[in-house]
Amino acid sequence: MTKHVLWHVPEATSVEHFRLDPLDAGWALSGTVVMQVDAAPMTIQYLVRTDQRWRTEHVDITIDSLTGRRGLSADVSDGSWRVDGSPRRDLAGALDVDLGWTPSTNTLPLRRLHQDVGDSTTLQAVWIRPGDFEPRLVRQTYERIAESTWRYSSDGFSADLTVDTDLLVTEYGTGLWRAVAAIEPAPCRVQPNIAS
Repeated sequence: MTKHVLWHVPEATSVEHFRLDPLDAGWALSGTVVMQVDAAPMTIQYLVRTDQRWRTEHVDITIDSLTGRRGLSADVSDGSWRVDGSPRRDLAGALDVDLGWTPSTNTLPLRRLHQDVGDSTTLQAVWIRPGDFEPRLVRQTYERIAESTWRYSSDGFSADLTVDTDLLVTEYGTGLWRAVAAIEPAPCRVQPNIAS
């Protein structure tokens, strides 16, 4: 069932409308983010498609800013990455994309790892940040510290992630992303046409 989330970052003047959609052979994560980068407005639209094991298969990103509109597209197969049609051997081995302007992609490893409280896993991900949109390989650690809380760390940064039952972030660190609205649409019920 499709799920919608509204994330807000007061300190970064950022808001996102996110949706999670089930697919026949996986999942689709998509969002529209309105934010500021270097005091300038920016809109980012993205789509991440995964397989049933939550491994990234396709990424589409469109950025609209003062410098114009540009895009980025990536296809992934068993940890082999092609970005805008070109092989990227420097990204080999990563199963996850991590988009630096949204907490949505933290869900990918959380859904796949099946960690118990106390478990810690270090993995590789392709990180794309909003400053230069250049994909780079990074090491990330996820440690489950409570039933609904994970500690994320990478390159000296650390934050605790509180999640809901779908492992979508409801609170990310202090002063970062917070879910301010979330809804799963009720199934459509067609009323019988009864002639009077």
